[in-house]
Amino acid sequence: MTEASPRRAGFTRLSRRAAAIALIALIGLAAGCERVDEQPEPAQIIDGSGVRIVAWLDPSSPCHQGTVRVLDDLEADSPARVNVRIIDIATAEGLRHHEEHGLDAVAIEINGHTTVEWGEGDDRRVVTFMHPPGFTWTHRDLRAAIEAALEGRLRPADPSEAEGVRLMDISVRGQSIRVGEEGRETGQLVIQDQIVLEISEPHEALAPGQRVAAAAAALTDVLENPFTPNQLGLERQSYGVALTAGVTPVLIATEADARAEETSPEELADRWRLAVREALIEVALQRTVPPPDQPSPDQPASPAEAIPDALQPPE
Repeated sequence: MTEASPRRAGFTRLSRRAAAIALIALIGLAAGCERVDEQPEPAQIIDGSGVRIVAWLDPSSPCHQGTVRVLDDLEADSPARVNVRIIDIATAEGLRHHEEHGLDAVAIEINGHTTVEWGEGDDRRVVTFMHPPGFTWTHRDLRAAIEAALEGRLRPADPSEAEGVRLMDISVRGQSIRVGEEGRETGQLVIQDQIVLEISEPHEALAPGQRVAAAAAALTDVLENPFTPNQLGLERQSYGVALTAGVTPVLIATEADARAEETSPEELADRWRLAVREALIEVALQRTVPPPDQPSPDQPASPAEAIPDALQPPE
């Protein structure tokens, strides 16, 4: 035992020294891994030899006809390198695939990406191809993105860097007219110069004209912030089904409204939703965005100015 003890002590010292050296080496390796992880990976260039475009939209809608023509042109210009697939989200199967894909709005994917970037420095563009054109992108943007892809300059991008939804410069107002021999009042909701819906039934203490006036005021308030068509929805309430813009109720389709149109409150409210949606998309397609330091000449009037005397009791 006495002869073995020094040897055992020496072995213990060697073991401790080896362990210390191994620990230092491990720390060095760990530090090296951390430095590698801190370096951002360069964005992968989209392969320009095979540009795949998947468009999730309703090809029969007038609001999407221009986009379909642009897609047709892009494929015709480079048939060997550009492949376009349109998925009709107006069909049950197309809508199911749309939802399974995690989308809730019209979208265009380029090689699987809805947000892409191209250019350098001041010419760098980051665009998300969601919603119809006019909200976050234009047909010119789509052509430029595909041109960059074919030239090997297009990269996937972070959606948080993309241009945001633009404010809508749009006029919404309510008006009332008298129709028929009895002069029955009809309320009309007008977006720009287009009548998008009509009602002829009162609700509680509000006449038809007052109801659309309140709807116009609610929608005008909503449009003071960035807004997209997929934020229009339906909500069951005690008096019927409400057309909503985000969380804001706009107009309730009551049982009386539905009987007048020979339909259900759910169906009537959905008609209103589609009508308002199409009107907003049409404005987005046609509008021009003024420079940020200049007011828009088409700045919407306040509800009080847009709907003169609309809240006065009917005659």
